[in-house]
Amino acid sequence: MNTEAAHKVDILIEALPYLRKFFGKVVVVKYGGSAVEQAELNHSILEDISFMNYVGIHPVVVHGAGLLITQKMRDSGLDVKFIN
Repeated sequence: MNTEAAHKVDILIEALPYLRKFFGKVVVVKYGGSAVEQAELNHSILEDISFMNYVGIHPVVVHGAGLLITQKMRDSGLDVKFIN
């Protein structure tokens, strides 16, 4: 087995307990802000979300527009507060 295939097998073995735990469950994935701006990650993240669906996990993707909201608030002269 080549190194890349062995690495993928290791990842799947590591993921197995989580696949069992979340099988049939709805999982919310916050995808936005800094992650969306990193174009090189978009394909990989979307592949992971598709994989979740394929193995029986039901992802719901929510866009987290924190950076955009923060900038719009500042532009409007509003104070921005983050709590926990």
